[in-house]
Amino acid sequence: MRFIMTTIETLAQKQPPLRTVAVHAGTFHADDVFAIGILKLINSALSVIRTMDGPTLRWADGRVDIGKNYNPLTHDYDHHQKGGAGERENGVPYASAGLVWKHFGERLVHSKEAFDTIDRKLIQSIDAKDNGMTTSEDTICRTYTIYDMVKIYNKAWEAKLKTNDEAFFSAVDVAKDILRYEIIKADESAQVNDYVRSCLPSHSHVPYVVLDKDCDWQPVLVNETDKLYAIYPSPVDDWRVRAVPIVEEGFIPRKSFPAAWGGLAGDDLSKATGVEDMIFCHKNLHLTTTKTKESALRIVEIAIAYSG
Repeated sequence: MRFIMTTIETLAQKQPPLRTVAVHAGTFHADDVFAIGILKLINSALSVIRTMDGPTLRWADGRVDIGKNYNPLTHDYDHHQKGGAGERENGVPYASAGLVWKHFGERLVHSKEAFDTIDRKLIQSIDAKDNGMTTSEDTICRTYTIYDMVKIYNKAWEAKLKTNDEAFFSAVDVAKDILRYEIIKADESAQVNDYVRSCLPSHSHVPYVVLDKDCDWQPVLVNETDKLYAIYPSPVDDWRVRAVPIVEEGFIPRKSFPAAWGGLAGDDLSKATGVEDMIFCHKNLHLTTTKTKESALRIVEIAIAYSG
């Protein structure tokens, strides 16, 4: 489904076919790896040439992360020229991954929301790092990043495990998988959000919501409600009661389970709670599991009433 009309479609009519693309040889980084990954998801038959040779660069239909030129009309997607290749409204400058996503990403998703989600969640961090921009500070331990993942493939080349080109294309295959699954999730997110919202009216009188499917409920419950708990079935045929976190993807809950439950399981947890069919309570007090939906409902009522 095409969602960005006129400008991109008009641009595509003026562009030459992209059958062969050149990217720089030597050490590679996340931006060129993911840029090629995006293009290969669109056209698996795309020929990719890793080169530093001027005549070869000119001969190719397009150039990624090399050539010191940004011009989508000629399929040039580099950001190393003086002045760069522009930046987003939030100040994150474009690198090759962002430029390729900007002009080709809409072919892989089904909505503007999904397009923006991929850029915000994945592509911007790659572009920021490649442009020397710090977006987060490690205060406890160093965060392992997409850049670290790509770097180990360069080390495979240095250790003679693979040739430089083999290592690059292995990294591209991983990038394609990451992109593929992030795109599926982003495309589904609007439907999931609507589903979670549809469950709220029947639970307007209680500080929890019961879902009949395991899904990514956090965006709606964290950002649009003051709910304390979510009850939902798990993929292994039990039921989970999860405390709604303060922030998306976080673990610090709005209201923890009672401290006495932390780390208990089975009969020990059933004795502590007075509820049968208990399976487990996480030691961090943000998650409990039960064998039945009925027990999940009972445990959440106890947790709500707990004032400790």
